[in-house]
Amino acid sequence: MKRVIALVVLSIGLLATAHFIAGKEGLQKLELLRDALEKRRAYNAKLKKDVMKLRREIYNIQNDPRALEKVARERLGMARPNELIFLFEGDK
Repeated sequence: MKRVIALVVLSIGLLATAHFIAGKEGLQKLELLRDALEKRRAYNAKLKKDVMKLRREIYNIQNDPRALEKVARERLGMARPNELIFLFEGDK
């Protein structure tokens, strides 16, 4: 009798395990989560590169007068005293 009960419990356990693995919430979801994780890691790596680039740019602006002048000229449209700036159509 104890063997029969043990076999029934074992069978139910195996069936439940198979259902959880093969069901909607099983392997398919695990694969989707793995794909999402890989995409998120790639996106985080890109963001990390962007942050490092911006940190280098900040460092250069703070420590290199030529880099500061370049930013002032290109992004802010500043000029030296007595300097003329000509803008042509199509320039950005």
